[in-house]
Amino acid sequence: YGGDLAETARQCELGLELTRRLGSLRFEVEILAYLGRIVWKDGRHEEATQLFDQGLKLSRETGMHYAGAEVLASIARFTDDPERRRRALAEGRDLLATGACVSHGHLHYYQFAIEIMLEEQNWDEAIAFADQLAAYTEAESLPWAEFFIERCHALAVWGRGDHSAEISDEIKRIQEVAAEAGITMTYPALSAR
Repeated sequence: YGGDLAETARQCELGLELTRRLGSLRFEVEILAYLGRIVWKDGRHEEATQLFDQGLKLSRETGMHYAGAEVLASIARFTDDPERRRRALAEGRDLLATGACVSHGHLHYYQFAIEIMLEEQNWDEAIAFADQLAAYTEAESLPWAEFFIERCHALAVWGRGDHSAEISDEIKRIQEVAAEAGITMTYPALSAR
């Protein structure tokens, strides 16, 4: 989404209505996770937690390999409970390790795991997750993944204390890529540098 929370929420609600009418439970799980992220960003944390829990329950019923990792990553990313974050990250990691998850599960899991570690200023873990994302997408280059990998590396270098002109220029370049692509959720971390 490009930052328009109201319109994105409206589209999610329409998608949720359609998936329920079609009986497409797997897609319902995805939309619940996406809507939960939007609702959280809108400040409605309790409602978001309920949406994530509903998505996780439904995912457990329909098979975790389709959207389970995405839901777990959403829970980890958007919770104020450090223990719940740790458990969700661990379960998501174990789920991905089975090799049976669809690609978007890997992508969203690593994206959110990276973000969590950057926010916690756990630079080593952030880089480890970025490297796992790089390994996952190595066979088929994906600009979206490359963006998050490069962003992670640049912010980790900055966070570790390298405020050189070179790293500053790299962060500015990444800011420009984010602006051009409309990846607004990455602006705060980038512009804080």
